[in-house]
Amino acid sequence: MARTALTPVQLAYDAGIAQGATGTVDATNGNVVALNVAGSPATFGPFQVVLVVTNADTASHSVIVRGAGYTGAANGAVNSGIPAPANTVFTQGTLGDLSVAVAASTTQVIGPFTTDRFINTGGALWLDWTAATSMSVWVYQIPVTVS
Repeated sequence: MARTALTPVQLAYDAGIAQGATGTVDATNGNVVALNVAGSPATFGPFQVVLVVTNADTASHSVIVRGAGYTGAANGAVNSGIPAPANTVFTQGTLGDLSVAVAASTTQVIGPFTTDRFINTGGALWLDWTAATSMSVWVYQIPVTVS
């Protein structure tokens, strides 16, 4: 199955922005945050993305931000090697996944991310979850330039 898309809320300098609706946490298929360099506004990579993850459950759950070169399915598949050029040009491309535990009844702010470590197929940011129970996620995009 395809990953469930999450749409970032575009932040703006010197302005207030509505929080936006929570994204659907998909522990079965994982999530994807598409980054579009041709879009308006343009999104150039994960370094502009901040996640706000809330766990309203009574147990701790984790979000896994998949590292560059991840080709496995959601839920526990392992990195299967880093494709060129990430394995030679970008030093952080070999660091792999980032797993962040979100304790019961807490909120974690995660990111912004280093682009060469977390950019995946099509320039996307891939997220997997240990569980979806009572989990909420908001995706915020930091502006590229000051207007």
